[in-house]
Amino acid sequence: VLSVVTWMALGLPLSLHKASRGTALKWIGLVYTINKADRSVTVTIPDDKVQELTELTEDFIAKNVIAKKKLRTYIGKLNAVASLLFTLRPFLSEMHAALYDTSSHAPPNCVWTAQCLHTLTWIQVFLASPLTGPLARTFHLQAHLNQGAVITIATDACPWGMGAILVVNGIIMAFFAIRISRQDELVLR
Repeated sequence: VLSVVTWMALGLPLSLHKASRGTALKWIGLVYTINKADRSVTVTIPDDKVQELTELTEDFIAKNVIAKKKLRTYIGKLNAVASLLFTLRPFLSEMHAALYDTSSHAPPNCVWTAQCLHTLTWIQVFLASPLTGPLARTFHLQAHLNQGAVITIATDACPWGMGAILVVNGIIMAFFAIRISRQDELVLR
């Protein structure tokens, strides 16, 4: 309270109408939910933002060309989501490449949808997946403090087979190895 009064006395502008309290707060377009029981914070992307991205994605896929200005805005919105959900990050580079491609002969200030259709299709599936539930990420204090089990997953593959091991605190907990047959079928061993 003292800092707010000090800022007001100094004449600094404050947006008091944006103030909120509680265990679930909306800030910069995301919902932060504090869970004291397991000492974590869950950050969720609101449904209206997911719906907006879904509609933009479907609109782009339905057209032959995309206006560069609209694509830049779309990439910005996706970048905000990708800053929370890292699995989206690799898909943004294909759209950036389409924005700056000078050899495509697309109409002025446009890109061909085909240049980023692969990415748009993946994003469409990601946003529509009923398995993912709400788009959210949970940050645990234990992980932040680097406490808990040390987990290692090691994988390897060659033309004849592939395998992986799961090591928890230095103990091999699980493994698999499969041989690839001449007919390119996977055979479990």
